[in-house]
Amino acid sequence: MMKLPAKKPPATIDICKMRRSNFGVLYQVFSYALSPNDGSECRVRIQSEAEHDFKDVSTMTPGMQIARS
Repeated sequence: MMKLPAKKPPATIDICKMRRSNFGVLYQVFSYALSPNDGSECRVRIQSEAEHDFKDVSTMTPGMQIARS
């Protein structure tokens, strides 16, 4: 069986593109990570430039995520 290459979720890529634009100038942006840190340039930039605390909720259950917000 042919193994397909791993891809990042489309939402991750789209969010990164939005953060590169002036999106944050017009809106308050709250950043949450739903997947583990992959060490990518985009992830590092989002974490360091987050207007509000960057929240990594990738290891939390949905109930824990809701309680934390």
